[in-house]
Amino acid sequence: MCVWPSFRWTIHTCLLYSTGALCLPLPFVLSQEAARALGAAAFNDHVAQEVNRCKGIPTIIAVCQSRHALCARFGAFALGNIALNDTNKRVILHAGGPDILVKLQAHQDQKVRDQAAHVMKVLGDLATPEEIDSLRKGFDVHGLLRLVEVCGSGGVV
Repeated sequence: MCVWPSFRWTIHTCLLYSTGALCLPLPFVLSQEAARALGAAAFNDHVAQEVNRCKGIPTIIAVCQSRHALCARFGAFALGNIALNDTNKRVILHAGGPDILVKLQAHQDQKVRDQAAHVMKVLGDLATPEEIDSLRKGFDVHGLLRLVEVCGSGGVV
């Protein structure tokens, strides 16, 4: 559930602008700026999750395929920040993101290639569900009590 009602509207609007899906003749500048704004906002995990809930990941992948270098670059930037969330990584992997990122490695613009390489590294750091559960156990009440015991006994964490 979205905390701010206008927040979801903002994400939907950015997604619509980023693909030119609004029924207006939009210059590619709006697409690139919408992708850039989503990318900057998606560094926040709640925003990244909301983009996924809004089914926006395929839209961002489509922006990465733009013939305009800045659209492709900012699309990859958005995809990279959205991919910081492990659930989103799996969605990106299943939506064909790696194929598009490999194609971006041949882009004529070096910044697009660099951004695509960065996203591939982010996607490569995917925790398994077992690893996530193991880490989560360290942050439950028992894990925190163990931490307090170690700190209280003069131990180094």
